[in-house]
Amino acid sequence: KETADLSRGGKESMAGRLKGIVSAVVILGGLYLGLGICADLAVDLVPPRTEAQWFSWAEELVEPTLPVPDDLQVIFNQLVRDSELDDFPYRLVFIASEDINAFAMPGGLIAVTQGLYENVRTPQGRAMVMGHEIGHVQHRHGLQRIGRSILLAGALSLCGGDVTSVLKRSQFLADLQFSRSQETDSDDYGLRLVHRVFGTTDGSLEFFEKLESLNLEGSETIQGQLGTFLRTHPQTSDRLRDLRELSKELEGA
Repeated sequence: KETADLSRGGKESMAGRLKGIVSAVVILGGLYLGLGICADLAVDLVPPRTEAQWFSWAEELVEPTLPVPDDLQVIFNQLVRDSELDDFPYRLVFIASEDINAFAMPGGLIAVTQGLYENVRTPQGRAMVMGHEIGHVQHRHGLQRIGRSILLAGALSLCGGDVTSVLKRSQFLADLQFSRSQETDSDDYGLRLVHRVFGTTDGSLEFFEKLESLNLEGSETIQGQLGTFLRTHPQTSDRLRDLRELSKELEGA
């Protein structure tokens, strides 16, 4: 009777409409989770060197660049020589930007901005930021997100969806962002890496401590420079709390 009434132009009840919305959300949520699991499993089968070959062109997206400062390159080389790292051909690029940021791309490309280099002074502080980005590569976070986008696009194409719009919205590599859990995992990895390489975590939280102490509302310049970082990372106070606890554990306190 309900379908007959609707076919004659009758109005759908609120309960019926709500049921339809809930069903659609559940189905799409299950599809996304299922595709995510498949993507993560597939990523584990890709050798690091193969991933690096697939994204060898990623450096072309990073412009403009400057020569990497010698002291920054020395710290980076120390980090990537760690024996526990997977076999990625890590490389460092230095971006001519006042933005205070750093990021990683699939395959082992790590980028640090001039703004971050000038605002984080200690070797351990700089090492922690780069170690965090190395953590993203080690955990294959970038490849996982891209894999999910591709699988979702394929599933939607089978259903008649617009694949192009999905890939555009994901921004592929140009606007790669990570979830809170992925950021937390990379924080943990970065601090452990710094401790293995330097034998201490002293000074490693410099960037996060400076970030927490800044009065962003009273400094439009700093807020603008941190814009991208603040939009894509978890609450600084939460990160510092977790990192300080881990630091005590690593130092045996």
